[in-house]
Amino acid sequence: MSIANILIIEDDPPGSKNLKNSLEKLSFAVSGIANNCTDALRLTNDLKPDIILIDTKLNRYEDGIKVAKHITDKYKIPHIYISADADDSTIERSKTTNPYGFLLKPVDNRDLNACLRMALYRFETEQKLKKSEEKYIRLSEKLQEAEKKNSLLINNIPDALIEFDKEGRHIDCRAAKPDNLYAEPDKLIGKKIDEFLPADISRKFIDGITRAIDTGEMQIIEYILSLRNKFRSFEARLVKSSDNSVTTIIREISEKRMAEEALKRSLDEKEILLKEVHHRVKNNLQIVSSLLKLQSKFLSDERAVKMFNETQNRVQSMSLIHQKLYQTRDFSYVDFNEYIAAVTTHLQHSYGILEDKVKISIESNGVIMSIDSAIPTGIIINELVSNSLKYAFPEGKCGKIDISIMFDKYHKIYLLCVRDNGIGMPENIDIRKTNTFGLSLVNLLVLQIGGRLEIINSDGCEFQISFKSSDYMNRVNI
Repeated sequence: MSIANILIIEDDPPGSKNLKNSLEKLSFAVSGIANNCTDALRLTNDLKPDIILIDTKLNRYEDGIKVAKHITDKYKIPHIYISADADDSTIERSKTTNPYGFLLKPVDNRDLNACLRMALYRFETEQKLKKSEEKYIRLSEKLQEAEKKNSLLINNIPDALIEFDKEGRHIDCRAAKPDNLYAEPDKLIGKKIDEFLPADISRKFIDGITRAIDTGEMQIIEYILSLRNKFRSFEARLVKSSDNSVTTIIREISEKRMAEEALKRSLDEKEILLKEVHHRVKNNLQIVSSLLKLQSKFLSDERAVKMFNETQNRVQSMSLIHQKLYQTRDFSYVDFNEYIAAVTTHLQHSYGILEDKVKISIESNGVIMSIDSAIPTGIIINELVSNSLKYAFPEGKCGKIDISIMFDKYHKIYLLCVRDNGIGMPENIDIRKTNTFGLSLVNLLVLQIGGRLEIINSDGCEFQISFKSSDYMNRVNI
């Protein structure tokens, strides 16, 4: 296998032949021989040799150095001069083409071998170096561009960037708005933070720096500082940048804090207002209930008295909703377990049927309900429990009423069940066509909440009602 392909440019045929034989003995391949400028340029283009051996003088009319100049201007191929002349003029002119060697005729094989190998090695090394330099230049340009962008970004963000060592000493500091800092940036470098900040704030920074370095997690510090005769709020985020330092981003949050405080004040005011609204609605309903109770005392018709008392119970069930809302901080939802307990206790006292006669059990599993669903559901429970207390246990019979309500999170459905173990309902009654006001009201309210009612008349009476939550219904109907 040949070491390299060589093009010989020599006008002396015997000399070219001898040179070709020498090269082949040295394991080089001669890809072509040219004896004039035209052939030299053509063969260089066609053969693309690894290296060229060229005589400084081709003939009377053509100068080998000028031919080499034409080749090197167009192709990146190393060349070595072979010359019978070693005068200063020839050597100086040959330098203009940056040759990779200069051999004197007659050429010794050892000199030829050494010169070719070193020329090839030099050319290969130069090409690698040139590629490395080009890559370095490209990387340097990208780095300069990135540094320019980073510098532009850092110099224009409102935050201050500070590098601290693990002892709280300022290593570097940049700030587009120096008035956000506790001192001029150039006065901070090399000095500890406790030289500029109060002891409690500097301690926060030192603790944050230590935690950031030890855990590798970002630490957030908030502090209030008097700057330029004004108290201002700041947030500092500390991020580990090395085993001995952290990068800190300091941002003023005074406007954010003021907005949060204003929002909190507004929410507090609305909370007070809503409490007052629920309180007044509850009081007004209590007045209506009291008026009904008072008016019933002046009635002699027992049926009318009964109707007034039942209406009073319905008003009371609505009043209890607003009472519960008044007593809670969440005005959107009602704790239904407490509410049902209050409603059923009121009903038992109203009908004079206490726990020793009819026991009422409640199972709600912490169900909460929006006020839009709670009011109609509360009236439904009021009617069904009232119906059981009035008719399920005649002649003082003992029994129980079970109330359960649960929420199916997957289907977004409430499931309400009111069951008693009394005498049950008459077989021939159709609740959907009944003339009684209470059960008619139940039907109407079930339709209002988009529910489904099912009655099981076995070993007592059981009402099963399923309905969507009101907030879900509102989203569907938007």
